[in-house]
Amino acid sequence: MRVSHFLSSVLLAGSLVGCSLVPEPELPPPPSPYTNLPGRTSTLSGVVYDPEAFFFLLANWPSDPEHPEDGAPPALYDGVPFLMYSSVPEAGISVLAPDNSVGGRTVGSFTGSWQLSGVPSSNTVAYTARATPPERGVVLGEGYMDPEAPPPPVTAPAGTYYPTTTLRPIVPHSTLCQLQVATMVGDAGALQAVANTLTDMGTPTTVADLMNPEKTAGVALLWVYAPSYELDIFTIPAEGIAAEANMGKLLAIEWAPPEEGIPGQSPMGYMAIPEDGAISSLGYYAVVLPPKKDVTDKLRVSFIDTVTSEEGDFPRPWVIPPVEQDIREGVSFGRVFSFPGGEPPPVDETEDPVPFPESNSQCYPE
Repeated sequence: MRVSHFLSSVLLAGSLVGCSLVPEPELPPPPSPYTNLPGRTSTLSGVVYDPEAFFFLLANWPSDPEHPEDGAPPALYDGVPFLMYSSVPEAGISVLAPDNSVGGRTVGSFTGSWQLSGVPSSNTVAYTARATPPERGVVLGEGYMDPEAPPPPVTAPAGTYYPTTTLRPIVPHSTLCQLQVATMVGDAGALQAVANTLTDMGTPTTVADLMNPEKTAGVALLWVYAPSYELDIFTIPAEGIAAEANMGKLLAIEWAPPEEGIPGQSPMGYMAIPEDGAISSLGYYAVVLPPKKDVTDKLRVSFIDTVTSEEGDFPRPWVIPPVEQDIREGVSFGRVFSFPGGEPPPVDETEDPVPFPESNSQCYPE
């Protein structure tokens, strides 16, 4: 017994010594309880339409003789015929940062609505929307054309459409950026009128020339609209608005029914007035920029309301923010909205306060 006990003790000691000489394996570090979350993104949604065709339809749409007061408003509401039949089907939509990097791309629906998810959220980066025509061409309002139903009473003249940058900053500081309006214009509107006028002035010009960066850095079309209670929705042309640009050739844009056959008119009836200081009765202006190599600054266009009036809901002169924009090739379109001027109306303390419209989801710059 003593021998076996001794041998067992020796073997156990030897095994313990042997274990102490073998290095223990290194274990991997425990997983971190923290992880990098994906960057915050925003979803943009809106509509793409031709604002020149919208006005053409508004000016020519027949009213109900029995109820003329029941006509559709000049607003971007669902079901308004001017929007329906000026919508651009299946347009390519991209949002561009100031450095021209792309925040995202999508394709609009057959009825002109669009939605773009995954745009990097930011409180400072101002994107602009750019709409590109589909390869098959553009048929305005095609998504609302029912081959088995009567055609609409008015349709806008057809034309060739061009990629168009909308000069409205989109700062995606909200999860949802709704009511984002993209625009697209073609050669049946003011672009053709501008080309006609420049040709009459001694410089033979086509719309293709206006898209050529070797001849011009671009064309900016700027339409000033009257104030409204729903910003970005009502598009009521503002008369009596003077404009001044820091570069290029500024032309006032006018309109008359195409059947009047005024020299220089485009198929939609637009005309470009070359005289310096001309004031558009529509609040609509075109700026033809110099060649790209000669542009060293941003485009700045300022507006002044020349009308004084205390009548109506919005006293005049109105306050109109200037347009200041980096130059982008091709054609750009700016929907410029006026704000009421004059002294604010007296506060009636007996009435319930009217809440200011919530505009965070429209993603304006803060």
